[in-house]
Amino acid sequence: MAFVTDQIKEAFTTDANGNVALRTTLDGQEANWLTATPFYRLDGSNDGMTIADSATITNIFANGGSVGAWIYPKSHSGDIGYIVYKWATNKGWIFNIDTESGGFVSLRLRREGTTDGIWETGSVVPLNAWSFVAVTYDDSSPGTAPVFYLNGVAIAVSSATACVAPISDTGESMKVGLDISGAGAFDGQIAGWGLANRAITAAEAAAIYASGPDGLESALGWSAIGGSQATVVTNGTFDADTDWTKGAAWDINTTTAGKAHYAATGSNSLRQNDILTIGKRYRITFDISGAAGTAAVGVTDGTTGLGIVVSGDGSYSKEFTATDNDILFYAETADGAFDLDNVSIVPIGIVANYPPKAFSAATAFDVSGNGLSGAVTGATLHQKEAVAESGGFPVFSVTSGITADTGSAQGGGVLTTAINQIATCGTAGDAVTLPAAKPGRKVWVYNDGAESADVFPASGDNIDEAGANTAKALAADANAEFTCTSAGHWSTIVSA
Repeated sequence: MAFVTDQIKEAFTTDANGNVALRTTLDGQEANWLTATPFYRLDGSNDGMTIADSATITNIFANGGSVGAWIYPKSHSGDIGYIVYKWATNKGWIFNIDTESGGFVSLRLRREGTTDGIWETGSVVPLNAWSFVAVTYDDSSPGTAPVFYLNGVAIAVSSATACVAPISDTGESMKVGLDISGAGAFDGQIAGWGLANRAITAAEAAAIYASGPDGLESALGWSAIGGSQATVVTNGTFDADTDWTKGAAWDINTTTAGKAHYAATGSNSLRQNDILTIGKRYRITFDISGAAGTAAVGVTDGTTGLGIVVSGDGSYSKEFTATDNDILFYAETADGAFDLDNVSIVPIGIVANYPPKAFSAATAFDVSGNGLSGAVTGATLHQKEAVAESGGFPVFSVTSGITADTGSAQGGGVLTTAINQIATCGTAGDAVTLPAAKPGRKVWVYNDGAESADVFPASGDNIDEAGANTAKALAADANAEFTCTSAGHWSTIVSA
């Protein structure tokens, strides 16, 4: 998306501390890139979003993780302003704004442990302006300070208490903006947030900022989409002699209980097939023990060496991009012996992503592919569907290449833009769902699929007075314009 429209190219301002921001108003209106982008307004009391706990977002900082958000803080919330957290007493983490000074607030990360880690920046985030803020941290090195970013630039930590023995956040939902025990709710606006199960680099932080709140995926690339904390390996703890294809040099749960054992005889590969996606990024972790002789352990994905060769006992962690679908362990040298255990391979990158294009009044939809959509409580959605170009033509948000949701069910295939092109409708009745019918809203749907698609209204709404929750059939190669003139009601114009 265009970061700044022609009308507000001159809307930048620089504060006394050298921070570049967008002016609060221009010609009586808020002057920022959000003139065509949805955002949630949070009242600083009890508004926010909740995402149910999932293994995909549990312990996001294990082996390095990142949290980022686009925020417009309007006040300090009286104490602390929670941005994103997954926390309960004595477990989890909190990313928030904190100390206010001269119209600026600090960033702060709290990581619960046997000794809690608390790190804070100076007061550098402006109130009443949009900023991209992010933090990266690594539980495997808990005493090392996190890295904070403001608008793509790393900022210094001004106070620090090191964490000792981080405590898991298992069982806790992720919350955005909401208060804890009646205090600290975020007062302001939020226009997208996301989590990655690896530490983003300074260059990536700058790219995310430059791409705008809908640009996380484009900034980090396809290989980063669909990260997960769940391993793709089966039986990585070798509790039984199953799931692995082993050469004659290997045995499982025999020489050493609960481990794979290598001895220098015969074929030396141990593998699992068809568990990787070519081009995706992964983190592999494994333990080597009982190393004897000169054997070095190598890992490959079946096509090329991954540059992963280790020797000696230890716990190892390496990242790689898959060039094949398989994973193989082998002995780099033929002599010697060792045990292998605790093999895990997890996709790394974006584990949850909530861009403005996927906001609705009731739900913040996750577009990472992991299905972790969040429920909206109290927060109000603000959106301007179109923005005029300098020539006066309106520009609407567009999604192309949509695959209609399998089966005719309301709530499937929720549309998040004004213009929508269905590219695939494999079975008659596969569905998409309109956003809530709000007066003045227009949505266009183009069915370029092979079969008729069902277009459902949002829950409780109706189309052409056909009855609440009743779908409108849209034939293949037809298109429809949906116009809302009163709350809950759509009128349509259908063209073949």
